[in-house]
Order: sequence, then C-alpha cells, then structure tokens
Amino acid sequence: MLFDLRITIPDRPGALGAVATALSHGDANIVTLDVIEHGDGVAIDHLCVDAPAGLTDALKRVATEVPEATIEAVRPVEAFRDTLAPIELAAALASANEDALRVFVREAPGALWTTWCLAYRDAGDGVEIIASSACSPQIPVLAAPWLPLRRATRLDPGDWMPPAWRMGRFTYEVAGAPLAGTNLGVLVARRHGPRFRPSETRALGLLADVAAAGIQAPSTKR
Repeated sequence: MLFDLRITIPDRPGALGAVATALSHGDANIVTLDVIEHGDGVAIDHLCVDAPAGLTDALKRVATEVPEATIEAVRPVEAFRDTLAPIELAAALASANEDALRVFVREAPGALWTTWCLAYRDAGDGVEIIASSACSPQIPVLAAPWLPLRRATRLDPGDWMPPAWRMGRFTYEVAGAPLAGTNLGVLVARRHGPRFRPSETRALGLLADVAAAGIQAPSTKR
C-alpha cells in the first residue's frame, strides 16, 4: 500500500536518514521525496511511502526512534505523487483560454494535493460559487470576510466557514487566490490538513495567474 506523509523534521544532516531508518524498521520504504520548505532549523518534507502491511507500526517506530519528527498528515494513495503535475497544469491552463477556470478547478486537486477546488465570483457581500471539482461541497454562496484577496494566501479558519468545514481537529485547511484582472478567484481545501505552507500558496498563486491570463486572452485579441 502507498501512503503520502507530510513530516516536519530538524533541518540538520542525518535527520531524514533517521526517519528512513525508522520507517524501514516498521517494514515501510520511502519511494519518493519532495522538500516542501526549510528554514529556521526545520524542514518540511512530503514522502510517498510503500508499506505493504500498513503504516501503523512504521509510524510508531518514527515516534519512538525520531522523537523530534512530527507527522503532520497521512493519507493512502493509489499511485506515486506526480511532481510534474503543477507544471502540466500550467501548460494546460496556458492553452485553455476561456476554459482555463474550468480546467483549473478540475485539475487543481491532483496538482496541489488538495481535497477539492471551487471557483467563485465576487458578489460584494460574499462569493458566488460558479464551478466545483469532484468531491467539493455543494454550496451556491459563501461568506467571505477575507475579501478582497490581493494574492494567494492561507485563509484562517473562522465563522465564515460552513459548519461542516469546522469540526474540531477535522477543520478544513483552506487557501484562496484571486484571478488578477477579474472578479473571479479559486479556493482549494484539504479536509484533514496539512497546513498550507508559503511555498504551496505561491504555487497556487502562480497557477491562478496563468489561468487569469488565459481567461483574458480572447478579449485581448479582439
């Protein structure tokens, strides 16, 4: 079985090796690794782990053998994470023109490791949901005290969220990005986390910029 892990470890030589050793002691093996960010003595890594007998024992080994490591999130997956997915989405958006928003909403969850994606139109006193990906909540309008968005950012949990989005430790992790030059934007969410990091919101913002350029391209040509 394959699992995605988001793990925080000390940013020092040997720390990742200690995690790999602990996982192997639990009959699990790292098959892919992405560095999400590092700094201030901490590194945040995204691992894809092969654990044929499940991951419970391996995680117990990590907790025991590398107590400074923190597992932020775990989820089963059917295939390795495609590290080129964000680049492939950017290429698709660049050629999608007026369909760019639809393409963004459909493909963003896979490219950005999120549960769902919504596209919205600024309605003044909130946002009107105009497109949604698979597995997304069915809501026509949403309170939006975080408007206007100037750039892609993580949105703090709060009363603006529907009740189903804020259920104790399962509160949704949400980030949003405007489509520059329009009254449109996108929201992406992770149902069980992990927290959106600055490198991830930057990627969201860059993809939103490509989508915005595609949407506006047809009117520019006329």
